[in-house]
Amino acid sequence: MKFSKKNRNHKKSNLFSVSKKVTFLITIVVSSLTFNSCSSSDDSPQQDQLIGKWKLFQVFEDAVQIILDDCDDLEGTLEFKSDGTLTSEDYRETTGGCVLNDTLNGTWVRNANNSYTFVFDGSTDTVEVIFENNTFSITILDGTVVIKTVYIKQ
Repeated sequence: MKFSKKNRNHKKSNLFSVSKKVTFLITIVVSSLTFNSCSSSDDSPQQDQLIGKWKLFQVFEDAVQIILDDCDDLEGTLEFKSDGTLTSEDYRETTGGCVLNDTLNGTWVRNANNSYTFVFDGSTDTVEVIFENNTFSITILDGTVVIKTVYIKQ
C-alpha cells in the first residue's frame, strides 16, 4: 500500500485514487460490524468485520470534509475476502460518465485488535481500522496533512 502525497487538483475516485498510499488504505479500510455470528452455540470463529464489499463514503483533510463527485461515492468499491485478498475498483469521471479506471489487487491480515497489515503494489503498511456501525475509517498522516477516509458497508 503506498501513501504518496495527494494531488489537490485531481478528483478522488476512491480511496486508492486519493493517493497511492491513501488510495489503498481507503480501499482496504471499508468494513462494518459483523452481524453474521448470532448464535452463541456456534463454535466457528467470528468472521472479521473487514470482510465484505465497501464503498467510499467520506474523506476528511485536517478534519475538513472533502466533497466527493459521483464517481467517488457511487462507483468505486473495495472488497475484502475471507481468504485474505482484496480488490479495489477505481473509477474516474469522463464526459460520458464514470468509467472503470483501474482494478487493484492486494492482501490483508488482521494483526491484533483493530490493527491490519495491507500489502499492495509492492508496499506493506500497518494501520488502525476503526469500526463504527456499518462504517470503518482509516486515518493517516500524508506529509503534514491528516487524512481520514470513511467507508460504508454495501
